[in-house]
Amino acid sequence: MKKLFLGLIIFLIFLTTDAFAFTIEPARLELTIPAGRQKGKSILIDNTKEDSPVHIKIYAQDITYLPDGTHDFLKPGSTTWSCSRWIKVVPEELDIPVGKAKSVRISVEVPPEAKGGGYAILF
Repeated sequence: MKKLFLGLIIFLIFLTTDAFAFTIEPARLELTIPAGRQKGKSILIDNTKEDSPVHIKIYAQDITYLPDGTHDFLKPGSTTWSCSRWIKVVPEELDIPVGKAKSVRISVEVPPEAKGGGYAILF
């Protein structure tokens, strides 16, 4: 059975004005999932702010690296190596109280016809 290598780099952009108001563990996920199968992992997001809750919205996009070493983020399904449309995040949006952490489930369902590697980035 041929396996699909699926790389997900996890970054989250939050809807607050304070930078680095949370930590993510793990910050990077790499999954190997056979075509036609599903796999999921949980990440833990910890509110490190001392005075207010953090509101977070998570969504997937395609990522492409450019010859000059920079990258672009594209709408889901824009690249031939995209897997962003296969990703489900539960919950997609959450509020984390001061000093607390919440778990987010990232699951990926690979279509039966998928071949090669797939990549996406989560914000």
